[in-house]
Amino acid sequence: MKKRSLRVISLFLALLCIVSTLASCANSRPVTLAKNGETDYVIVYDANDRESKTAANYLAAELEKLTEVKFTVQDDTKAADKKVPEILVGRTNRGLELDLQRTLRAGEYVIAREKKNVYILAEGTGIATKACKEFLSSVLSEDFKVAESGEILRTNGRWSINTVTLNSRPINDYTFYYPLDDTLCWRDSIGYVEDYLSSYSGFLLNSTTYTSANDLPYSPAIVLNGSTDGLGEGEYKIEIKGDNIHVSAGSKEGAQAVAIALMDGITNGKEPMNLTLSAASGKATENAMVPLTEGSSIRVMTFNVFATSSEHKSLMTYAASSMYAYGSDFVCLQECPSEGNVANVLLDDVKEAGYSIACPTFSKVSPTATANQDEQYTHVGKLCYTPILYRTDKWELVESEAYLYYWKSRYHYTNTKSLAYGVFKSKETNELVLVVSTHFPLMTGDYTQKAEYANCTNDKEGAQWRYETTLEILKEVNNLRAKYPNILTVVGGDMNAISSEKSMQTMNNGTTDVPSILTDGYDLASDGAKTVGASSHNYGSIPSGSGFPIDHIFVSDDVANVLQHRIVKDTITVQGSDHCPVIVDIARK
Repeated sequence: MKKRSLRVISLFLALLCIVSTLASCANSRPVTLAKNGETDYVIVYDANDRESKTAANYLAAELEKLTEVKFTVQDDTKAADKKVPEILVGRTNRGLELDLQRTLRAGEYVIAREKKNVYILAEGTGIATKACKEFLSSVLSEDFKVAESGEILRTNGRWSINTVTLNSRPINDYTFYYPLDDTLCWRDSIGYVEDYLSSYSGFLLNSTTYTSANDLPYSPAIVLNGSTDGLGEGEYKIEIKGDNIHVSAGSKEGAQAVAIALMDGITNGKEPMNLTLSAASGKATENAMVPLTEGSSIRVMTFNVFATSSEHKSLMTYAASSMYAYGSDFVCLQECPSEGNVANVLLDDVKEAGYSIACPTFSKVSPTATANQDEQYTHVGKLCYTPILYRTDKWELVESEAYLYYWKSRYHYTNTKSLAYGVFKSKETNELVLVVSTHFPLMTGDYTQKAEYANCTNDKEGAQWRYETTLEILKEVNNLRAKYPNILTVVGGDMNAISSEKSMQTMNNGTTDVPSILTDGYDLASDGAKTVGASSHNYGSIPSGSGFPIDHIFVSDDVANVLQHRIVKDTITVQGSDHCPVIVDIARK
């Protein structure tokens, strides 16, 4: 749900102003980036793309080594100065012919020149930096000159725009139309669909606003209707009118629901990619992207969203949409405070989708800390919150608590983690479920190399702390199950441990003094109903299929079965965090 549409509008308007094409400039002279210890150039990157920013900074550093000149780096939200030539990294909001920007495919890059400006276009993880390396080694001459205008270097060859269609029309023919008076906040939801189509097809679509749906200058179009069109709260409708696709909703919640319906409804064959989208209608909460597994009644997700760093604010809409898309009853969150500039983006979105939050702050002291008469630092830790989201249409909160684990003399700030638990009652059946959200400490040798973590423990002590943390969870679970006998129990979180570690084995098996009724959901699911591989990854990239997850969901195997275990690895979800969410579909015995 990355809000790329405003950037696309700016790009489209800029392109309309281009009078000369690259071909008409083919005979121009090479340009010099730096001379006599000076440069006129600035490096500009796409403000909405982390890859572009990383590549732009890399390019600036390398150019400074080569030329002994410091290049200014800025994003494309700052307006271009006609007197200042630019090196543009990524799909920025200015310049170049429309076809060159929009025919770029995943894993491809293009280096080109238009007048004095130099363009380094790229698509895919690490591709922009790779393109910059190629620019430095294969394009830039020894006296820092760049060749004549036009396309200079491209990987993978040029793709035909006609190889990808939507409802039998070339996909790049489509324009998204948003109502000028956007009371349903379509951009917040359909922006996610725009990215989905772009990621799926490799082409960037146009987007603009309109005042009347009867007066659209371009066809085919995807038209977001401004009126509710007689639809009720949460309802939506997708209509096919000739080459145009009209989308309507009865509320903001319905607008979010139809975004998921659009993505779920897009089907395709193999390349050439022929995407199709049919008419549909529905209501919010009825259209999870992956329907609940037949025979199960509860879906639980765990998701470390890292909603504490300002640089991740623009990514929170991805995380929110992923939660809503999979329609979980409960979401165990990690690294998400109850308020804050970044977290508010996430929590406001999911609240509109029908979720409420339990355990937003710490409400008591660790029983282990109390037993040891050591209650120092019981409410510190900027990355420690582990709240629980729950669907208010299905569940009501009975009781809840949250607290930091006992840390003893270990480093008490970033690496002190917590648990939160809630007992919830089904509004339909009155059955109870206990959900525990947790985040385990990560103590590695890497921390000790940094001055601010000088008091950190080592790997071995970190593993011991995770083991002690497991015992705290099991004690809490056992106490609550004594109060609520045979209650369905789910523990989900970022546990910073693979399944073979002592802490995870203890979660499964317990000890003589602290028994366990929990089993890893991965082990409870059948071989054909679970996802293998890692759950952590670099932002924007699919995690390894041969690695091991560190995010787990444990389920009380005495009263429940797991019918599906899924590590969510779709190309949109992985934009929102460096962890993939994990989902289990649970059936009561």
